Amino acid sequence: MCFLSIIFVVSTISGCGGPLFKRTTTVYGKVFDNNHQPLDSIPIFMLSLGIGKHAGTPIAEAYTDKEGNYRIVLDVPRGYSSVVVEVNFNAERTEKFKQSITYVNGVKALGYGSIGVGDKVNYDFELQSK
Repeated sequence: MCFLSIIFVVSTISGCGGPLFKRTTTVYGKVFDNNHQPLDSIPIFMLSLGIGKHAGTPIAEAYTDKEGNYRIVLDVPRGYSSVVVEVNFNAERTEKFKQSITYVNGVKALGYGSIGVGDKVNYDFELQSK
């Protein structure tokens, strides 16, 4: 009986969907060009990570405002343990850009890092012209 109680507590805290695990994930930041000018109406996707049919599936989307700011707050569905945020380069507003430089919490990053469910992270994107 004691053994089963311990398993329940560990699974509840570790993200199996129990009430103690916070699933609300917040990603916010700014999108600007290589001259550090803010970019308006740039689409930002939050994508699921993992293995299987849902890997890489967009689960949220936001657009930058006139100052280049965006914010995604999502109660991430059960079954996902991490997500990633990226610029949608297939949109009309991003066709003149080829790639982005990403800053995570103010530090230049190599590629995209995963964001743990329940985290609050600042992702800024510097879009590079073609």
